[in-house]
Amino acid sequence: MNFAAPLGLLALGLALPVIALYLLKVQRRSVPVAYLRLWEELVQETQRRSFFERLKRWLSLLVQLLILLGLVLALADPRRSTRPEDARQVVLVLDASASMQTREADGRTRFAHALDAIRAEIEAKDPADAFALVVASDRVEVRCPFEQGRLRLLSALEGVQVTGRALDAPKALAFARAIARDQPHAEVLVIGDGSAGQVVQEAGVATLSTASLTASSADKSAEAKPGPKGPAPLRLLLVGQARENVAILRFSARKNRSLGTDYVLARVKNFGEAPRELNLELSLDGQVQKVLPRTLPPGGELSERLQLDLPQGGVLRLELTSEGAQLFDAQPFDALSLDDVAYAVVQPARKHRVLVVAPSAAALEPYRVAFAAMEEQIDPTSQALSAAEFAALAPAERQADLIVCSGVLPEGLPRGAALLLAGQALPSFLPATEQAREEQPVVWDWQREHLLNRYLNWRDLPLPPARPLQLQAGEALVQSYEGALIAAFNHQGRQVLWLGFDPGSRLFPFRLAFPLLLRNALAWFEQE
Repeated sequence: MNFAAPLGLLALGLALPVIALYLLKVQRRSVPVAYLRLWEELVQETQRRSFFERLKRWLSLLVQLLILLGLVLALADPRRSTRPEDARQVVLVLDASASMQTREADGRTRFAHALDAIRAEIEAKDPADAFALVVASDRVEVRCPFEQGRLRLLSALEGVQVTGRALDAPKALAFARAIARDQPHAEVLVIGDGSAGQVVQEAGVATLSTASLTASSADKSAEAKPGPKGPAPLRLLLVGQARENVAILRFSARKNRSLGTDYVLARVKNFGEAPRELNLELSLDGQVQKVLPRTLPPGGELSERLQLDLPQGGVLRLELTSEGAQLFDAQPFDALSLDDVAYAVVQPARKHRVLVVAPSAAALEPYRVAFAAMEEQIDPTSQALSAAEFAALAPAERQADLIVCSGVLPEGLPRGAALLLAGQALPSFLPATEQAREEQPVVWDWQREHLLNRYLNWRDLPLPPARPLQLQAGEALVQSYEGALIAAFNHQGRQVLWLGFDPGSRLFPFRLAFPLLLRNALAWFEQE
């Protein structure tokens, strides 16, 4: 027999004052009477009954001592003794992932129910058993190592909070079994919802319900005897009931500054067993941008791709609402509100810094004309420079969103800078072979859907003499019968756009087509 609270036995000391009160005799008073014979019969009757009075008095003392003993035993909490060699070592793994925030029908979260289940396990443990408390999400935290005292275990449970992260169940189970490996009678008890249960059940573990908490410690010990040198056995205690849930899986916004467009992607899935009608509400800094009514079948998933014009930037908010609900309605959409709202930061529009390098100042004039037609996109710090002027720039001044090299490849190009190479010899770092010069190149085909060719009809443009390429890598965007006239490369961490001709050699098509080509090139570089 063991006592859960042996200090309660100190209350047995209260028996001493109880016995002392019974042993105290009341001092008799002397009272004068007129005639003593009148009291003799009463004195004789009292003496005859004194034995039975004393007996009743001692029985009363015994009853009160028994009552005191019962109270003391209740305080000491006697338990059936367990031999030390039979004591269990239990690793309690508490699921603290985001899904544990789901509210059940009683209004309490699954995490609150899990905490109650752990408290019940701790209260029902044998005094010789040692419990360890582990809190798991995408990371594992040991809140308490193996401990026999209930108070310390319950104290370690205080302050545990549910997280907004996913559960890495294999990682948590591997950790729990690792710390239980060297224990003689170890077991792992996982308390969580379906997200934990799926992984644990795949290991062939029986699922328990909250009713299993009434089982005795002896029964649990018998169920969880590990084999010799085998892994610690697992038990799973599921909390919460399956409920309908629709979740935002992904929400992102990306700005294409060259086209002045914001691309928004939203992915939503219905994890329930019934179809759901819902609204996808998009708002920017509290102002509604779009409301998209949708219907999701059971297990269905949808991907919405939108193009918005949000030059001012801000915080974009996506919320799932029911039909007829108002924006920012306080009524939750479903039991797990955490995945019903998502945010994305939209960057404000900015202009691009472009550097153009040519052999001489005369060759730069067409590019200055093109810059004038693109004031809404070209940063004022953009420059058209000769090769000598570029070489004189400080390294920080050579940084740009795009460097256009027309007829020359200057020294000192920033590492990883996006390059547009036009009308020059093929650099050695590009994986291609230059073909014979074509004086009047004829466009055979081009990738009409490619971003670089947007709004351009290459067959109607009179191209200047060109050097086509045979590519070992990269992508041919415009082709003649001899090879690629325009090609795109992503080689060794550098993005390069190759033009096999000098666009500035013929001013009329250049003034019309080059601003479009430059816009498309900026958009393509940014997208890549």
